Parts: sequence; C-alpha cells; structure tokens
Amino acid sequence: GEGSQTSLPTTLMIRNIPNSVRVDQLVDFLSAHGMMGLCDLAYLPHDRRSKCNRGYSFVNFLHHRTCEEAMDILAGRQFPGKTSAKVTQCSIATVQGSEALRDLNRDRQHHLVELLM
Repeated sequence: GEGSQTSLPTTLMIRNIPNSVRVDQLVDFLSAHGMMGLCDLAYLPHDRRSKCNRGYSFVNFLHHRTCEEAMDILAGRQFPGKTSAKVTQCSIATVQGSEALRDLNRDRQHHLVELLM
C-alpha cells in the first residue's frame, strides 16, 4: 500500500529449525535469548501430513531496531535437546507485520502464538 517503502521491517524469518521443534519450544528458544516482551507474534508453519514444522518460522518484533538486533542474536544457534546439527539462519521476512502473519495462519491457529498477553 501507500508508504510501505518507508516502513522499516519488524518481522524476521528464522531458518534451519529442526523439524521436530514445536511452537512452545520455539517460544522457549526466544525466551532463552532474551526476546520476551520484544516480539508480539511467533508463527511456525507446519506440514499437515508429516505433522512436523517446515524448518522455518516468523517472529514479529515491536520495533525495527530490536528486529535487527535479534537477527544477530538468534542466528548461529542450535535448539537445545535436539539431535539435529542444524544451526539457525535469520533474515528479514518477505511477509511483514503481525496482521500479515495472522492472515497466513488463518486456518491453523495452534501454530501461531501471541506473545504479548
């Protein structure tokens, strides 16, 4: 829409997440790295057939600067208690904002977590 070029990104995509990670474990991961209170939404897309996550997630932050800082903090990490050697990679998501993430997730509510209650 109008002015979207000037709005700074607030949504991160985290890739290389082990496929067995559940959304509550994603929240634990964010919490362990000091992200609680800084982001309002986490979305972990799942594959309906395999019941596993797709290896990536979206996290929306309240402020652009926090989003940029989180990109460094959350990259190069492993999920505790997982045998996977996958190391996280972070980038600015193509989908931006909590409303857009809610739209993506319309029919799969349990893979999206509202973090500010």
